[in-house]
Amino acid sequence: SDGSSVLADDIYIRDSILLPDKQVVAGYAPVMPSFQGQASEDDLLALIAYLKSTGLGPGDSGLGKAQAASPVREEKKNGRH
Repeated sequence: SDGSSVLADDIYIRDSILLPDKQVVAGYAPVMPSFQGQASEDDLLALIAYLKSTGLGPGDSGLGKAQAASPVREEKKNGRH
């Protein structure tokens, strides 16, 4: 929000979880709580690995391949629940 740019790498993701007010994306309110002291280093590494595995990047809507492969979504689409 201060006009600077940042690469959404492992450090940015980690900082966003522990220090969410450090770098806020323009147009978004800083409403995320800090998870500092609540997540272990192993938990943080696992979260970062998971987020990277989704293949979603900056600007993605969240409706990408992670949700497209959902078996529940496919069952509902085919009329099965």
